[in-house]
Amino acid sequence: MTQPQPTSQTAQNINRHIHFKPLSPLHLYRQLYCSNCPDRDFCKVNFEHCLLCILAKIAHETAWKNRLTEKLNSHKL
Repeated sequence: MTQPQPTSQTAQNINRHIHFKPLSPLHLYRQLYCSNCPDRDFCKVNFEHCLLCILAKIAHETAWKNRLTEKLNSHKL
């Protein structure tokens, strides 16, 4: 029994390679945290402000997770 030969479209899909360019962590944080920020335009001008803003948001998120974990685990004591 012979297998059917792939059509040209299928062969193109099989041979197509997806190349992802690795992004730096700072670029990923900018995409994540700065996408809806009202100060986004100011951060583009002032790089130091952008770094401080990202660090503040990471610290806020970490503190929120810690408070939530404490609240969920407080009844288990």
